[in-house]
Amino acid sequence: MVEIIKKSSIWIILITLSVIIYFVPIKIPNNVSSVGRIYPTKRWVLYAGTNGQIMASLKDIKAGITNEFSAREFVRGDDVRFVINSELFEREFVNKYDTIGFINSLSTSSLLTSYKSQLDVYNALLKVKLSGNKKEDIEIAEKKLQLAILDSEVQKKRFDRQKKLYEEDVIPEQEFETQEKLANLKIIQAELNKAELESLTVGEKPEEINYIKAQIDQLKSDIRDLETKVNLQTLISPISGTFRNTYSRDTLIMIEDVSELIVKVPVVLSFRPYMYLGQKFNCTIEGQNSPIEAEIIHIGNSVKYMQAQQYLLVTCKIEKPEKDTYSGAIVVGKLKGDPITLKQYASRIVKTFSR
Repeated sequence: MVEIIKKSSIWIILITLSVIIYFVPIKIPNNVSSVGRIYPTKRWVLYAGTNGQIMASLKDIKAGITNEFSAREFVRGDDVRFVINSELFEREFVNKYDTIGFINSLSTSSLLTSYKSQLDVYNALLKVKLSGNKKEDIEIAEKKLQLAILDSEVQKKRFDRQKKLYEEDVIPEQEFETQEKLANLKIIQAELNKAELESLTVGEKPEEINYIKAQIDQLKSDIRDLETKVNLQTLISPISGTFRNTYSRDTLIMIEDVSELIVKVPVVLSFRPYMYLGQKFNCTIEGQNSPIEAEIIHIGNSVKYMQAQQYLLVTCKIEKPEKDTYSGAIVVGKLKGDPITLKQYASRIVKTFSR
């Protein structure tokens, strides 16, 4: 009899619990605890490549994409130096379009100097063509021609050496082309000096003057192109933000836009039906007590597997960042879901244990 009463009591309790769970409209909190990390919305990184390149990337961490990527290639064997703008060391904040540093290439500088020298020669020659001739001018032109011929011969020998190295795959094509251009420029200069001397002794022709003017225009165009290249080697910050210390060997500079902060939070996949945009994530920085309020602005659609569980990565925007809210800090908190009934809660437990 006692056993029958005990069994009946158990069944009565189970039936009563079932009735309460399925029919009584009691709701319980539906929150999920998680650990996240604070990030800036954008990050610009300048770093050195494995083959001597200087590269930069601008990443929109909020959207999860790289907005901009650039790389500057240099001739192998070229003397390239990167100098950081010393003014940046005196302040922590960098404004958009501030000069970050300068890249100096000996190859580019040499070619630009050579073009400018050629332009001076053409301008001088044009001036001579358009003015009267003097004995002193002829003597000067003869000496210029001698020096130009000697200079072109030296450059020709240098180019021949570079040509052999190029054919043996010792130097890259870009360096070979640079030496070839310099050799051609020296030859042109000698021809110009010869033409200058001839014009002084024989007389000028209208077509020669037009030719000189055309060469002047071409040189000006080449100089503008090289000066544009030099300007591109002046690195400008694409965002406003703060420096972040980095101890990586290849990372030169890192700037973070902290005008807006976000939190990346992994949330268990089973909680996905209860997540929505605008949902609150209340947290604190690990080791601190100051509350941080954030809300979901993006729910990832790629599942990550960590610690034997499946997670979705959720992006939350911090509503009012405080001064002690630092990029890179770890936060702990709860994602607040809408309350659920006992029936929904029991169903979730059954599904969990049935897996």
